[in-house]
Amino acid sequence: MSKRIKADFVASSGPEGLKMSWQTKFPKTVKCEKCGKSCRHAMTVQEIAAEKGSLSTDDFVAAKHRNEGKGGWWPHDVIAVAVYFCRDCFHAQVEWNQA
Repeated sequence: MSKRIKADFVASSGPEGLKMSWQTKFPKTVKCEKCGKSCRHAMTVQEIAAEKGSLSTDDFVAAKHRNEGKGGWWPHDVIAVAVYFCRDCFHAQVEWNQA
């Protein structure tokens, strides 16, 4: 019998947030895609399973839309999102990955 797993999120700012990645650690700064200067890390939100069991991922971000290729790309697994703000133009941008 399959058990439904509820999605949950954990968030952190500062150095601990840089480690909250499903892949390589997030960088402290990234190049601003708007002005080319430096964006500094503000916070990270990581999607996790709230309880253990067989996966039925209806509550996860991946379940919100279908991943259908060109023009329909969408995450296929749990995600981590790091938010950055540019120190010069205040543009907000994200880096993200998935398990």
